[in-house]
Amino acid sequence: MKKSKIPSGVAWLLLCLLLSHSSMAQQKKNEPAKPSWITMMDDPNVNYFEAVKSFNDYWKNKEKPVEEGELFESVGDKEKEEAISRKKARLRASEPAQMYAFEYKRFIWWMREMEPFVQPDGHIKGMDERINEWRTLQQQKKLQREREKDKPKQ
Repeated sequence: MKKSKIPSGVAWLLLCLLLSHSSMAQQKKNEPAKPSWITMMDDPNVNYFEAVKSFNDYWKNKEKPVEEGELFESVGDKEKEEAISRKKARLRASEPAQMYAFEYKRFIWWMREMEPFVQPDGHIKGMDERINEWRTLQQQKKLQREREKDKPKQ
């Protein structure tokens, strides 16, 4: 009688998968929690003013990452280039600036992009609201052109 066994390659594969999964779970437990402003910018229902406040509070007493504008402005100016170099050296030692440099720049971009759509209460217009507003404007422009076309010329 033959014994039915799981092929050894499949058994090793299952064992490796189980071990890698448990090691990933351990790594996530040890990671520091992300600052709230990172998750807030991905939330379509976020209050813009609360997200900006959270961002500003987080970076209040921390060294901020170098922005592209600073790099471009410093070209050709030795003093500015040296100041940028000193800032980069400080940033290497600054954990938040290194860890969240990408998110920092992404948040700055998000603030600029969302600003035109922020309502007085902090609500950000959704895409449906923006499209409906655009359609309304297009209809108004069309009506205005038709009225101007129908006006008698003087």
